[in-house]
Amino acid sequence: MEAVTGRNLDTTDLSGLAGEVNRFLRDKYSFTLPYVSEIKQIRQIRNLVQHGMVDAGPDIPRCCTIAERFFDRVLARVFGIERGEIRATSLVNNEEIKRHLIAAEQRIDEGEFLESVVSSRNAFENALFERRKHSALRLSALPTLAETHAEERASHWFYSHMLDEIELLRFGVDMDRYSHFARYVEHIPGEYRIDRSSGWVIMQRPWERGDATYCYDFVSDIVLRWQYAEMPPIYVPRRDKEYRFQLIIGESDLSEHFEGGGVYLLEQGGNIEQLYVARSVKEQFDKVEVGNQYDFLSERYDDGELKFRKESRVEIKAKIAKLATHDPER
Repeated sequence: MEAVTGRNLDTTDLSGLAGEVNRFLRDKYSFTLPYVSEIKQIRQIRNLVQHGMVDAGPDIPRCCTIAERFFDRVLARVFGIERGEIRATSLVNNEEIKRHLIAAEQRIDEGEFLESVVSSRNAFENALFERRKHSALRLSALPTLAETHAEERASHWFYSHMLDEIELLRFGVDMDRYSHFARYVEHIPGEYRIDRSSGWVIMQRPWERGDATYCYDFVSDIVLRWQYAEMPPIYVPRRDKEYRFQLIIGESDLSEHFEGGGVYLLEQGGNIEQLYVARSVKEQFDKVEVGNQYDFLSERYDDGELKFRKESRVEIKAKIAKLATHDPER
């Protein structure tokens, strides 16, 4: 209500604030706050307890009952929900991320704790994808990753791992909490993984509720903090035309890809292209071999009309494929 009244508990007393909220609800929704006098009395008791002037013991059950009834009535009349329906997912805007978090909640309720951790992992991957898909940091590191990959795969792993940590720090992630979450993810068995090449750690005990609730709490907290920290665009670009791009290397059509990525132009005349793609496109990409030369075709269509076309011969210097999200597979 601060956005409506311009007041909060730091700038006005509870009675005055309750009065303004009551007027707003009455005028807009024909509803007034329940148990207002009782809530004010609880506030007075709280002040007396704070100064050591009264023992709150006898009043605690009654105060809790009043507070719960007040909460239930307001939730039902103003927000149209019941107390049991309040979950972090009700505040999440991204439907893909919300779907995975709801699944994590349901799995906990059903006692399927490993499956809940898997859903939390999927939610985190999608949230991280949304944050990094246009990341300038990742784009500027592409030349280093490509060069180290071409020279030595172990070096590529080192730079890629270091880049991940720097990005997470830049995104405000508590690395101690993240490391604990990552340890759970490392124990997810192969049947819940798309890429099994890196292996996993065997969980040496049954999965427990605490495992699932930790992962859910960590991810839902990150999702909401990233959501509310997101800067609104300066303006929404006009979409007067429908754009379509075509990218073909040899016999491999890489045209269909997810939003995100970019192109990095190298000083010596080459370039590195980053795309987020589905499995079918990656399978096409796998046919392209490092060191070989291929015909290269790039086209852009505006409302179905060809506006740009470039044909050339290219040599593939290096290629990197890394799983970004399990569901959807990118």
